[in-house]
Amino acid sequence: MLLWTQQAFASRASVSFASKHGEPFLVAIDGRLINHRPTNRFRLNDIPAGYHDAEIRFPDRYGALVHRARLFLEPGYETEYVVQVVGRRPRVVLNQVRRYPINGGIVPPPYPVPEPPRPRPDYPDRDNDRDRDNACPDLLAGAEFERFFNTLASRPFDDDKLSLAKQVIGQSTIYAEDLKRVMKQFSFDNRKSDLAKFAYNNVCDRRNFYVVYDAFTFESSARELERYMNELAR
Repeated sequence: MLLWTQQAFASRASVSFASKHGEPFLVAIDGRLINHRPTNRFRLNDIPAGYHDAEIRFPDRYGALVHRARLFLEPGYETEYVVQVVGRRPRVVLNQVRRYPINGGIVPPPYPVPEPPRPRPDYPDRDNDRDRDNACPDLLAGAEFERFFNTLASRPFDDDKLSLAKQVIGQSTIYAEDLKRVMKQFSFDNRKSDLAKFAYNNVCDRRNFYVVYDAFTFESSARELERYMNELAR
C-alpha cells in the first residue's frame, strides 16, 4: 500500500483496478509506479481525493500497450475500475464499474473540486459561464448518483433510459466520469451521442469532457462527437 501525505486523512479515497480476463498489468498513479510486479488486481487505500493521472500497462502479453486516463476520486468513496484489452488492433479500455462509501459508510463533507493542471480541449461554452465549472450547482454525485444510476440500469430500453437521463441531468450538474458511466448503460452509440450533446452544458468538470469518448462502442462514433463539439466551438 502506498502511503500518501496527511492530506489523505482530510479527504480520503480508495481506488481498485482489476483485469477483466485476468491478464497481469502495472499501474502508475501521478507518475509513480504502484505495483512493481504485474498483477491482475490491485487496491490502493488512503489516496487523496480529487484528480489523478493513471497509467495502465500490459507488459507481458501486449508489450508496450498502454492506457492513460484522468481519474476523479470522490472523497469518502472507493472507486472500482475494470481494465481489458479489446479490438483487432489491441487497445486498453478502462471502465468504472462501482463506487461505494468507505470508512463504514461515513462520507466526509463535500470539498471544492480541484482544478486539474492540464489544459482542456477548446470545447464550446454555450452559456458563456465558465465559472460554473467550479461552482457545480445541484451536483449529482455520491449516493444520489448511485440511486439514479441503479434506476437507469433497470430500464430495459434505450429510449426510456435517455428520457430519464435527460430529466435528471437536465436539473443537475454531473462529473464527466459519471456521465461516461451513464452513457455506457446505452446499447446504441447514437443514443450515447444524443445524451452527451444534451448533457455537455451540465458537466461540472468540462475540461474532462473528453473521457466520455471511451463510452462509445465504435471509434467512429467518438470521432463524430468530437467533430460536433469542435464545430460548435468555432
